[in-house]
Amino acid sequence: MYKLIFVDVDKAPDDILMMQLGMLKERNKARVIGVRSVEAVAAPSLGNIFDEFLTCNEGASFTTIQKYCEDFKVSVNEALVIGDYSSDSNISGYKVQRPSEMAASYKKAMELLRGFKRE
Repeated sequence: MYKLIFVDVDKAPDDILMMQLGMLKERNKARVIGVRSVEAVAAPSLGNIFDEFLTCNEGASFTTIQKYCEDFKVSVNEALVIGDYSSDSNISGYKVQRPSEMAASYKKAMELLRGFKRE
């Protein structure tokens, strides 16, 4: 179970990711925090899924995430980070999911469900 879900919002999340965030938030009773390096994405355009937004210096998002978790006494095991981070990013033990991989998984699950409904 996750208490905090951090989402890189420098690129506006697509509809599939927003649906997945809503499901993750509800299932985990988690806070969803948008992390951005610039004020490029206006908060109102992202709907009401996000509880808070953090703005950080470019490339410093994991430092910002780590400090936020420490301030709220949340362990790395209770936090999920969603974003297009390279494998050599400083992830400090956080579970990281790429939005493209989440979308592919979602689409595959929907195809499987459609297959079950036909049978």
